[in-house]
Amino acid sequence: MNATLSASGITVRFGGLTVIDKVDLTVSRSEVLGLIGPNGAGKTTFVNVLSGFQKPQEGNVRLGETDITGTPPDHRARLGLVRTFQAVRLFPALTVSENIIASAQAMGCSHRECRQRERDLVELLDLGDWAGVDAGALPYGVERRAGIARALTAKPSFILLDEPAAGMNEDEAFAFLSVVGRIRETDCGVLLIEHNMGIVFDLCDRVHVLRSGSTLAVGTPTEIRNHATVREAYLGSAA
Repeated sequence: MNATLSASGITVRFGGLTVIDKVDLTVSRSEVLGLIGPNGAGKTTFVNVLSGFQKPQEGNVRLGETDITGTPPDHRARLGLVRTFQAVRLFPALTVSENIIASAQAMGCSHRECRQRERDLVELLDLGDWAGVDAGALPYGVERRAGIARALTAKPSFILLDEPAAGMNEDEAFAFLSVVGRIRETDCGVLLIEHNMGIVFDLCDRVHVLRSGSTLAVGTPTEIRNHATVREAYLGSAA
C-alpha cells in the first residue's frame, strides 16, 4: 500500500533560472495538503514534477517505497498517482457518464467495471442530476467536478488538484469543499493548489507555502495564518 507521496530535494532549473530549489514535501493517505504561494512561486512546476510532466535536475519522488522519479505520467497513474489540470478538457459531445466511462476504459477496465466506477463516482461527486448531460453544456463548477471524477476512475492513492476552484462562484466553491471531503474519505490523499484562502483554510489538514521556488513554511492552517513571514509575504495583514 502506498501510504505516502513524498518528494525530497526537488530542484528544477530552466536555463540559468532555478524555479524550484531543494523542496521537500510529503502527503499521507486521507490527508488534504494545500500548496499555496504567490504567482510564480513554482506551484504548478512542482506538481508537474510530482506527476511526471517535468523532470527535476535534482531530487526524487517516491510513492510509498517506490522511486517514481523517472517514470512517465501514465505509469504513475497506474501506480496510484493522478492529477487534474486547470483546463478540464472533457469530451464536450459525450455526457458526464460517458466521459467517466471513457476514462475507465482507458485504464483497461472491463465493461462491468466501467459501469460500476461510473455509478460510484457519480454518487461520490454528487453528479446524479448531470450524468446524462453533454459535457459541453455543463455549468463551470459541475464541469470541474466531472474532471475530478474522470481522474478518480484510476482509483488512486493520491490526486493532485491544480486550482480546481478557480473561477467558481461562492455556491460552486461550497459544493467543491464537500466533494474534496468525500475524496479524502475514500482513503485518497489530496494535494491542492488553490488561491482561495477560504477553501484552503477550511479544507486542508496542513498547508505548504512556496515563495520563489523555496519552502517558506509548512504547518496547520492556524499555524500558517499566524506565521508572520507568510502573512507579510502572501496573506497580507488582514489575515
